[in-house]
Amino acid sequence: MSHAPPPFSTQRRAPSLLPISRDVSGREGDEEDRRTPASLAWLPLRVVSLVWTLFYRTHTTCVEFLLDATLGTLEESAKTVNYELFASVARFANAWSAVIITLLFSPGYYQELRKRFRTYAGSDTPPKPSSLNAFVELGEALDDSLQVEEDDDSGTDDEEVSSASRRRDSNASPWKERKTTQPSGRTKQGQEEARNYAAFERLPGAGVDEGTSNRSGLVEDSRAWMEVGIVKFFSAWRNGVRTIMFLPSPKQEPKNVARDMIEETIEGLKWDKVINYDERTTEDLIRQAGYPYEKIMVLTEDGYVIQLDRIPRKRASRVVYMQHGLLDSAMGWIANGVVGSQAFAAYDAGSDVFLGNMRGCPPRRHRDKSKEGHAYWKFSMNELGLQDVPAFMDKIMQVKGMEGIEEPQIDLVAHSLGGAASLIYLISRLIMNQPHHISRLVLLSPAGFHHKKIPPLAWFFVLLYPLQPLFVKFSPGLFVPTHSLRVLFQKLMEDIHGLPALSDFVDYIISKGFLGGDKSSWHRSMRLPHYNLSEGMPGTSYQILLHICQCWKWQSFVLYDHGPQGNYETYGTVKPLDVSAYYHLIDIPVHLVGGSKDGIVPAANTRLHYKVLRECGRDVTYKEFNYGHLDFTVSVKDELKVYILKLLQLGDDQKQGRGSEKAAPMDG
Repeated sequence: MSHAPPPFSTQRRAPSLLPISRDVSGREGDEEDRRTPASLAWLPLRVVSLVWTLFYRTHTTCVEFLLDATLGTLEESAKTVNYELFASVARFANAWSAVIITLLFSPGYYQELRKRFRTYAGSDTPPKPSSLNAFVELGEALDDSLQVEEDDDSGTDDEEVSSASRRRDSNASPWKERKTTQPSGRTKQGQEEARNYAAFERLPGAGVDEGTSNRSGLVEDSRAWMEVGIVKFFSAWRNGVRTIMFLPSPKQEPKNVARDMIEETIEGLKWDKVINYDERTTEDLIRQAGYPYEKIMVLTEDGYVIQLDRIPRKRASRVVYMQHGLLDSAMGWIANGVVGSQAFAAYDAGSDVFLGNMRGCPPRRHRDKSKEGHAYWKFSMNELGLQDVPAFMDKIMQVKGMEGIEEPQIDLVAHSLGGAASLIYLISRLIMNQPHHISRLVLLSPAGFHHKKIPPLAWFFVLLYPLQPLFVKFSPGLFVPTHSLRVLFQKLMEDIHGLPALSDFVDYIISKGFLGGDKSSWHRSMRLPHYNLSEGMPGTSYQILLHICQCWKWQSFVLYDHGPQGNYETYGTVKPLDVSAYYHLIDIPVHLVGGSKDGIVPAANTRLHYKVLRECGRDVTYKEFNYGHLDFTVSVKDELKVYILKLLQLGDDQKQGRGSEKAAPMDG
């Protein structure tokens, strides 16, 4: 008798090798029979899907590789052609400038330039980094600057800073010793300021050249724009091919700092926000050099609002007041850096320094708003000497009086047009028997006498003066009227400055063709930041130029000629007042400095001032340097700086009773 196993037995059944029939296996065999046909039906679709996926992925990978390789190669080739095209144009302009100078001006110029710069000597030319790498380096510097914290205020008075701390050793780098206040990077405004200061402080140079090494000219900007255009063109082409061939969108590429900086700049590019745009003011350059600064607004009697910049030394009884020349501003006195600028040298010598900005310089405001347009520019040298200089002198006396210095010793140092204005001021005060407050007068290539030689540019303005009403519609004064044109002009100067032969060629053309052979470094002076200010560049009036030509006409230093009737109403005589006829009234030492290479105010004209003063028996000296007109301010050399400091020191010697060391009557 057999026994069936219990229904829930734990005994394990042995697997069977035979197919399980419906009768034998019951329910289990029935379920597996139903699954088998469905699995077999989906198997071909799965195989096809697997094959298609492998094919698509292989095809996509190969196509993407070929696409990226082909377009990438074309893109890099286009960038190379773009770079070489602009570089070739620059080399061509530079080389042919050297050839023209060699043929027309200086036979040995090409070989001399080849030895000095090796600019177009083939393999000798050092490789220049691409604009992308340049942007990467700039981006790293700017990112580092955002980590800088604002320095704590020391709380010391500006004048307590020892002048000896600013004296540089000849072998030491002036940047390492300079103390500047870094802006904070926590706010949006602070970040922008930090970027600007970082760009300035990371670059070598002196004065106006500090912060200009990273400027870009028009050629460099055009090359960068073309490079960005190439990147955008090939990016659009790549995306179009992907769309046509049904390729998936590419994965997010790693961040390209340089490309992002360029694209961001180009997308927001306007003429008012140009790449590497330099808009530093006189205050920026003074503070950047580590000196204190104070801005004083002055109101003249005829309502003009003019600016007086100060490097304050409040306890000093000796004051040096410096007055700029034509188409210049106070920036000219500090444009040569800490070591080579007249204003910084005077401050380090213990003086309280004031820098005047005559009418025509920003901010160009008037008490009467209706006179801030075309009416603003109706002035001649008369107004400069009878309105602006007196207003500056009165303000200096007022400021020093408030600081406890009742009778400061004021030495006036003036250049070019500022020298003529200073003489007009001095003579007018002496004629009216009023105090002039000047202790010593140092005139660097002063205007006034022009009949010995007049530059061709002055004749050009004389011939075109009848067309003044037409010029006034374009520009009411002699200056570049719009900010965009000023920026364009500055960028062209950057391109010229970067090519030594081309810059020399431009200097030759300006010197020989327009300025009577003046040997100044004109391309460098035109790069001064005050010509790029959005509020306006230093300018002058058409009447100033006409006044200079009138001095040539009358063969003397005369006030503005209003015509017989106007002269009689203004001066009481039919002829304009002759300023030099009153030189015998001058009661202070006058030191005249001329330039043998000056074509604007030739040394022969400066010697006329000396001759008249000498004939009157006045205390006058004359010295001549081998300088051009702008070398007295923008490109000051040590010999001139030391000479002027010695002249200013004479006032202290006289005051202390040690006598006056009189210079030779005619040195030079």
